Amino acid sequence: IEEYGARVGLGIDFGHTHPFAATLALLLPEICLFVKALEIPSLEEQEQIEICKEKYQRYDPIVWADMAMPGAIKAFKKAGFKIRLWKKGPGSVLDGINIIRSKLRPVSGEPQMFFLKDGEGVMGLVSRLTKYHRARDASGRLTDDPEKKDDDLCDAARYLTMNAYPLQN
Repeated sequence: IEEYGARVGLGIDFGHTHPFAATLALLLPEICLFVKALEIPSLEEQEQIEICKEKYQRYDPIVWADMAMPGAIKAFKKAGFKIRLWKKGPGSVLDGINIIRSKLRPVSGEPQMFFLKDGEGVMGLVSRLTKYHRARDASGRLTDDPEKKDDDLCDAARYLTMNAYPLQN
């Protein structure tokens, strides 16, 4: 795999009040192929780690997780996961959404993001992505942030994609 510039990535959105979500993808230099996804509500941190060990650790993925949970990141690192630290700065949500959008529908050429139809949980990710949309503020104007309902799988996919394929400045 490595001779083709491929690696495996895992995006994680930690959840306590929201579901825990994880997306696993094969990352080629230009192509992202989502092969597994899961979304499970009400998991404690240790349960999240155990599920990821069981389902994903054998692939030795590079992990991009929600940086808002430093304790969980530390626990995943301690469990042997290759967590990559990144900054969730102003505009990063919209940038991440735009990166996914550009991989699905590039300005020219063929799509660069694909979904393994028979991959565990992948069609659930596809379903969530088709409903993912920007939130409206109190006056009804669109904001730069996504609607916070059923966004956990999308956020996990966004963390992975925006870090594996960052915008070129």
